[in-house]
Amino acid sequence: FDSKSIYTIHSWTFNEPHPGWQQSFRKKLSRLICRFYDLIIIPSDNDRMAALEYGIAPKDKLKLIPTGIDPGDGPPLDRDEARTKLLTPEARDCIVIGTVAEFTKNKGLRFLLEAFASCRRTFRDRDPRRGAALHLILIGWGEEYAALRKKAEQLKIENDVTFVTNAVPASPYLAAFDMFVLPSLHEGLHYALLEAGLASLPVVATDVNGTADIIKHGKTGLLAPVANPAKLAAGMERLLANPEFARGLGRNLREHIIKNFSLSEMLSKTFAAY
Repeated sequence: FDSKSIYTIHSWTFNEPHPGWQQSFRKKLSRLICRFYDLIIIPSDNDRMAALEYGIAPKDKLKLIPTGIDPGDGPPLDRDEARTKLLTPEARDCIVIGTVAEFTKNKGLRFLLEAFASCRRTFRDRDPRRGAALHLILIGWGEEYAALRKKAEQLKIENDVTFVTNAVPASPYLAAFDMFVLPSLHEGLHYALLEAGLASLPVVATDVNGTADIIKHGKTGLLAPVANPAKLAAGMERLLANPEFARGLGRNLREHIIKNFSLSEMLSKTFAAY
């Protein structure tokens, strides 16, 4: 029979922060690979537009199917239980900023540590008690673990940062957060961001690839430039200073995800493609 091939990408590697010659090579390789497929499934509109812009594949070969999530997958733990499991008694009453990401350079967590240190200084200047009441949780694992802990020590925030490497799955612990921050240098469509949205968390995220499909600046969250801890901190401070605005963004994000990132719709579109 007439067989056909389908290729699903998570994100184009030429969008990652590589030297120019590597990006050029990756574009050429992507064009070559896509010639052998009849259909390319893409999870984000940013990657679809990139494919068209760089001539990776013709429009009729590209099919946008956003990553989906089940609305019933919200955090089953309540706030107190999640905080008891993650935090020391001294930190459980803090304003908690957190993220879920692999401890790799590509996730930009060193910039989140710098942004958090800046937030602490800002709020300590305004109110010494409030500055001390900020706490950061990093849930993940990876080769940058030791380097990130050292970075926290250099910034003198090690007592206000909790590294969690054994929270699997991580989504139940999002109930402990007051804010979710995604500082990635490159992303496809980050699933933990969908989980944070279902938890109605206010979000600050870097403006990379599929993230912009989820976070509409000022409506469903705040976007910041990549590798810019000052701008990342400014977004975090804006949410901290405006709790009602932050809660509204969280509510809007949840509605946006339920409406546009349905697991059942993703499955039906994928089955139809095959």
